[in-house]
Order: sequence, then structure tokens, then C-alpha cells
Amino acid sequence: MPTELEELVGFIAHANPQIRLTATEHLVPYSTAEPAIFKTDDLKPIKHLKLLVRDHP
Repeated sequence: MPTELEELVGFIAHANPQIRLTATEHLVPYSTAEPAIFKTDDLKPIKHLKLLVRDHP
């Protein structure tokens, strides 16, 4: 069963850009404290973050 933090990482791939942005804002504090959460599924969360940057350059 995924943790709440892992579930939150899943929201950065959501179809709604506002949901992606909100999830990312909540994940920022964990980017240095727990970077492993972004390195799962063959770095899929990082690929999703790249898409988010295109939404909000």
C-alpha cells in the first residue's frame, strides 16, 4: 500500500494542471529530504515534473 507521500507524487501526472501544480507545491519540501520518492518507476515522476514546467515556465 503506497504511503500518502507516494500518492501525492502520483498527482503530478494528473490531467488537470491546477492539481499538478498544487501537488508539486506540497512536494517541494520533500525534494531534498526524501529524493527517492521521485526516482521510482524508472524516474517517471521526474518526467511528469518536466511536463509541469511546460505548464508554468
